[in-house]
Amino acid sequence: MFAKLEYLNGSPKRKKSSAIANGDNLITLNSPTVVPPRKIAENDSSENQLAVPALTMKRHRLNIKNISIAVVILLGIYLVFSSGYHDYEADGIIKNTKPEDVWNYVSDFSKMRLLNPSILNFKILSDGGNTHDFRYTVEYTERLNHWPYWLNTARANFKVMKSMPHIQPQVYSIESQHETCFFKGLYCLHADSEASFVARDNDTYCKEKIRYECPPFLGAACKRELEFQRKAVIHNLTVIFNRKH
Repeated sequence: MFAKLEYLNGSPKRKKSSAIANGDNLITLNSPTVVPPRKIAENDSSENQLAVPALTMKRHRLNIKNISIAVVILLGIYLVFSSGYHDYEADGIIKNTKPEDVWNYVSDFSKMRLLNPSILNFKILSDGGNTHDFRYTVEYTERLNHWPYWLNTARANFKVMKSMPHIQPQVYSIESQHETCFFKGLYCLHADSEASFVARDNDTYCKEKIRYECPPFLGAACKRELEFQRKAVIHNLTVIFNRKH
């Protein structure tokens, strides 16, 4: 039902707002719909309740992703840096030499730079003993042949021995334990060596047994480097003693 315009004293009277009764509620026409404050609050609360589980799920997925990445990285580090032991043997004959002469030359670490091209410099930390059992500790720096840009520092304990004169054939030996460290000492590898020198007719038979650590997946590289150094030592020994004769 609409209100009519009425004129009072010649002036028009404003049109009253029309309304429709609907139960207990009164809906006013020709005016914007106003949502009660309580209903707005209820709507905001519902949206927040929906947003919280979504945010929680997102954080949960991020945590799972971060944990997975960390596990993969740790596993990779373990596989690369967890080392295992390997065995290696090398031998050779130095012609027209005496075992004691070859043994004396090899046991002198100052000559090692002539025998092993990987060794750059060294420092004797301690020494002592007698003719049949002489021991010393040395620290040295070496550059790997197959990775020349990589320098590492190693420390070795040497035990230089020869059997007593009444034992025949007389055996000359050099035992050593090496610790080679990388990343400023954070990661170290170990190796044990037993070298012997015995007479064979007019020659010297040299034999070395080595037990060394190597990271997984780098076994071929470690063996290749070791073979290079051992072959270089035998070759240089042969050249040096051939010049003396």
